[in-house]
Amino acid sequence: MAAAVYMSSASEVKFEMKAPAMRHLNTPASKIANWAFLMLFPGFFFYHTALGLRVIPPLLGGFFSPVCIAMAPILCAVYAIGLYREKNAHTGVDQAFFGFLLYFVFIIAVNSVFFDADERVVTSHLVAILHFIVVFIVFKFARFDTGTMRATVLLCWLTMTALIFNLANDGFFYLREQDPGIDHEYVATYQGFGRSYLVMFLVLIPFIKSIPARLSVYLIAVAALFVNGSRSDFAGAILAIAVLELLNAKHKLFVVVLAASCIAFFNMQAADTLGIFPENRTLELLDFSAASSWEGRNVAFAHAIETIVKSPWLGGYGSHFDIGGEGEYAHNILSAWVDLGFIGFAWLVLLLTVPLCALAKRLLSSGPTARSAEPLLPLSLIVVTIFLLCTTKEFTYMLIGAALGAYTQYQQRVRQATCISPTGYTTCRPTQSFS
Repeated sequence: MAAAVYMSSASEVKFEMKAPAMRHLNTPASKIANWAFLMLFPGFFFYHTALGLRVIPPLLGGFFSPVCIAMAPILCAVYAIGLYREKNAHTGVDQAFFGFLLYFVFIIAVNSVFFDADERVVTSHLVAILHFIVVFIVFKFARFDTGTMRATVLLCWLTMTALIFNLANDGFFYLREQDPGIDHEYVATYQGFGRSYLVMFLVLIPFIKSIPARLSVYLIAVAALFVNGSRSDFAGAILAIAVLELLNAKHKLFVVVLAASCIAFFNMQAADTLGIFPENRTLELLDFSAASSWEGRNVAFAHAIETIVKSPWLGGYGSHFDIGGEGEYAHNILSAWVDLGFIGFAWLVLLLTVPLCALAKRLLSSGPTARSAEPLLPLSLIVVTIFLLCTTKEFTYMLIGAALGAYTQYQQRVRQATCISPTGYTTCRPTQSFS
């Protein structure tokens, strides 16, 4: 460990020590988290592709929940040991996140015991909490910046892309509809495939330094998500590209002007341009009123507002199931207000906005940091998650866990690099690695 000594006065000596940058790249915790990530996200995609092609039977049902249940004990042990061995791993965001989950459990318990909550609501929320915990731990410890992991992610992403293009039918990748002999109950929807693809894209692009390579990945990924048909994931990818390129650009004003010019040109030429694309539900983004789910979502949103107005502090746990059966809910963050009341809603908003503000402040105030890949992964995950929560996803969206887990890992790495005591002295001490 290197130490540099600075004399600020005759009576004061400050020590600045830098932790080894590569110290925690390949610990057992990171290896387990890496494997768990590959099982959950590309694994989900490949499993359901095999189901859709009738290569395998539905051995694991929907896949994600059974795999989470199997991995949860191992990952919880990784988390507990990691916090014990590495004191810097325990952050305020960890406390706030698990505090939010405890509050969530409390709301479920109260409504189950005293208000006879709908069993479907309770079950879906308990499953969501499981997903939150598992995905949070995976992203807290997984290292996407190592050479082996980057190569593996790239290979999986390329394979997923090839499958989308090769198995598309009339410009739309939707395995549920391509074979009448498939049991649709077990094959994932386009949203499930799109979620896995978007996550792979988000963990890949922050670490591609070459501009031509990055642009190639952008074009391929946007085309694949267009063919996949998941409008929210398509829009999330576009937003991530815009944010990352703006932060990576030396001349940010130029990027803004270029993006605005491209949007204006596309709007002027939309009628001619759209003719070259195959029919696809992604094009409904250009006209929300024509979207197949627009009317239903408006009804669900209006019901959420009505519930909040009637009970602004407590909300109405599970009331969204009363407006049309299972699956009807406000497709935005207001679903947290409905189910968890104002406290739960405000807690979730702060959980996401406080890290976003901290990252934005660091990136915008420090040139060298802005060109580093380390903060770009949590930033892109948080920005995309907030955007999707404000537009299409309910509060149980699992990328919340991914975004916060990635942010706590970034916090940990910053603390390892510079550990400043309350008195102003820099006093980094050697930390135990998880081995």
